Amino acid sequence: MLGQISQISLEQFTALLSNAWKRRISSVHIHHTWKPRAGQWKGKTTVEAMRRVHMQDNGWSDIAQHLTIGPDGTLWTGRHLDRVPASARGFNGTAAEGPLMIEMVGDFDAGQDQFGGAQAQAAFQATAAICQAFGLQVSALRFHREFNPEKSCPGTGIDLAAFRQSVALLMTAPAGPRPPAPRQLVAPLSGAIPADADSNAEPQYRGDGSRTGDFGETPRGWWFSDADQRVFAAHVVNTEMGRLSSQGSATSSPQSLDTLIASLEQWAQQQDHPRVVFFAHGGLVSETSALREVVLRQYGWWLANGVYPIFFVWETGLLEIFSQAQPDTRGLKDDFLEKVLGPTVGRPAWSRMKASAFLASQPDAGDGQPGGARLLAERLIVWLQGFAPRAAPVRLHAVGHSAGAIFLSHFLPVLSTLARTKKLRPKGKPVIETLALLAPACRADLFKAQLLPLIMNSDIGEFAEFTMNEQAERDDSLKHIYGKSLLYAVRNACEADRPQILGLEESIRPDPDLRTLFGLNPGQKGHAELVLAPTSGMADKRSTSLATAHGDFDNDPATMNSALRRVLALSDPIDLPEPMLPPAEQSRPASPEDSFRSIVRGTAGGAHALCIGIDAYADSPLSGCVADAQLWASTLRAAGVKVHQVLTDAQATKSGIVHAWQNICAQARAGDTVIIQFAGHGTQVPDRSGDEVDDDLDEAWVTHDYLNGAVLLDDEIGALIDRFTPPGVQIVIFTDMCHSGSGTRARELPVQGRQRIRLLPLHNHPRFLKAFSAADPQWARELGARAPGEPEPEIHFAACQDDQFAVEQDGHGAFTLAAVAALCGSPAPRTYREFATAVAARFAGNARQRPGFKALPNRAGLELFGGPHRATGADPTGPGPSQELLQRLDRLEALMRELSRKFDSLG
Repeated sequence: MLGQISQISLEQFTALLSNAWKRRISSVHIHHTWKPRAGQWKGKTTVEAMRRVHMQDNGWSDIAQHLTIGPDGTLWTGRHLDRVPASARGFNGTAAEGPLMIEMVGDFDAGQDQFGGAQAQAAFQATAAICQAFGLQVSALRFHREFNPEKSCPGTGIDLAAFRQSVALLMTAPAGPRPPAPRQLVAPLSGAIPADADSNAEPQYRGDGSRTGDFGETPRGWWFSDADQRVFAAHVVNTEMGRLSSQGSATSSPQSLDTLIASLEQWAQQQDHPRVVFFAHGGLVSETSALREVVLRQYGWWLANGVYPIFFVWETGLLEIFSQAQPDTRGLKDDFLEKVLGPTVGRPAWSRMKASAFLASQPDAGDGQPGGARLLAERLIVWLQGFAPRAAPVRLHAVGHSAGAIFLSHFLPVLSTLARTKKLRPKGKPVIETLALLAPACRADLFKAQLLPLIMNSDIGEFAEFTMNEQAERDDSLKHIYGKSLLYAVRNACEADRPQILGLEESIRPDPDLRTLFGLNPGQKGHAELVLAPTSGMADKRSTSLATAHGDFDNDPATMNSALRRVLALSDPIDLPEPMLPPAEQSRPASPEDSFRSIVRGTAGGAHALCIGIDAYADSPLSGCVADAQLWASTLRAAGVKVHQVLTDAQATKSGIVHAWQNICAQARAGDTVIIQFAGHGTQVPDRSGDEVDDDLDEAWVTHDYLNGAVLLDDEIGALIDRFTPPGVQIVIFTDMCHSGSGTRARELPVQGRQRIRLLPLHNHPRFLKAFSAADPQWARELGARAPGEPEPEIHFAACQDDQFAVEQDGHGAFTLAAVAALCGSPAPRTYREFATAVAARFAGNARQRPGFKALPNRAGLELFGGPHRATGADPTGPGPSQELLQRLDRLEALMRELSRKFDSLG
């Protein structure tokens, strides 16, 4: 699919299909591997082994299939979609039109591997996505055995009619998107069709795990738009192990560097004082995150301030490596990371990262060609020699965050040497006007060898380091992984000799050279400035940082604005042309957190919160619910909400939740808002109150002690609200769980790609039912149940509709991520209805998860969390004229939803 073997989620696969492919997909061919069987599955190793056999033994040009589906439901890319597959001789199509080939790992002949579970679900979903993307009917779904009667592929245990029916059900699900018109062809490929014949000669695939090279050509990152790619072409140098990277989301080549220089020249010709900043990102981000969170977030801000940014995107991701090696180290001591993960995982990864930074600036990066950063420096110097400035020469600046300091420690000396050799700057004038290192993760001895001489001889004009003070550094723990910050992990786990790290205050103060550099000796003026965060200075200062975590610095407005002031040579407190995340008095809020904070701080009453997240279920453990609760807690605290408790795992028993709920309500007063957040499993259990006349099942939150028969029934939740909510207090509930529109949860389906769907049915769980039947219902009887038909005064935000699943992806619930982003968005939602609309907008086009919102008409228009300005007429004590209008709007919305469902069912 992408020309290289990589795992892909269903969402990514669906998005990938929307590209303007040159081949039109006219059918879908389904195969099974036969061998390897399901029990031999080893993920990427198995797919690469298939590719190796197809190319080396069969003589084909690439792996046969476009998509591979593992027994665990994971999706794996293969042959480029614009190339014909090696599916079945005589049926592979042409370069303009033909089939998309899917290979399912396993032997599905009768009596062998069973086709079902996650693999079957992934196959049905992927096939439905293909049919919808290319306007195909299920009749276009073909089994290999149709073309070759001697084959049983994809197995005698799979029925074609049943397979098609399962796909058809997904394509015609209510509220699902209608299949678009067939995609128009654009510039069909020319040339002969590869002579790959029948892909299912059933060879014995090797699975020895030996490394293979990358094959094919990767199209530029499909998950970024064409506009994004134009930004990358003008501002990004992407390297892999030092060399320009021809793969990934933003490819680089010598030709692309020429494009970058041409874009720079065009921009510089329009500037009176052209400035260029080199930005090297830190070691906490993947390539995709660097492009999205650093490049796309920053480039416009730099340009608006008259600075042309050039971003080095290179191999980092240390925290991800630790997390993947040991996804949950809660309760383990720090020496587990230092003594176990460090030598086995961290040190090799860190060494590779440092090697990548070093090679990027070398004249030979290992293949006889210069490293990517050196190539840029050489081209830049040549351009500077010939550039005729309109008013002032081009000034060069640099900013490096975390491990980016290592990258710059090798790049800046090369740039300085080349500039001096070409006599671009007079002696005594700096080549690099300013350098700002943010929480630098480089060794102090590397800095002193590479950059300190440039500072002392004025090749670097002004240097400032922004990092946390020692106490803040120790308080900044790597969540669930390590008790201190990343810099301590680097020193204690990733470096063999525990060196001094430039970003640690405790490394700086004992070092005589660094004390002299920063003027830390009594009565001595330094050559550079050390800014220890969090500072108490105002945001319009050159030496301000409010960062309280290692990863904050390149996102912290105060830090970035301070670095920009130095680039622009502005003194305090002259206003910046365009500050990062502008102050609240402007049209945009000072920061996403301030946007949400401004809502809550002006409330007439207070806001209180209880956050609950459960991963550690006995039957179907989850992995993102505790993280959801912690994310909600941190977001709400930043907004000024008092978070009374965060209950996780074993703390979140039924009695624990009930007591915490009672306590938080007991502290609320008229005018206050109480926020209850729950992430975990939901379920249905036999109804014991007689109020569920339709299905005799109650919905329930699955608490940690559910095997003891303890769940929190929807009746009990309603009774908690009715009985313990003080007069005048508003209850707002957030549930991130499947079927959460009605308060239910779901058992976990197996992971598909990086997604997880949660589902835990207890109505047929023998152990639970036995305990549930024997449990004393005294507490529930004393609490009482909400009467059927009684209005629900609470405001409820749900992850999905009653008939849908809530997706967990990248360590969080998709709803939680969307809700937090909406709360912190700009413009900030003012009412509950606006917030619900903002969350729903983030699921636009997602037919399988649409968030739910329930509120009485007279409450939907209230200010979010009891803000100071009520929506017009939104008075909870009486309808009023404007309230009548709100009620009409709510009825109209309900009618439109019902009509939409009916039309969808007809499609």
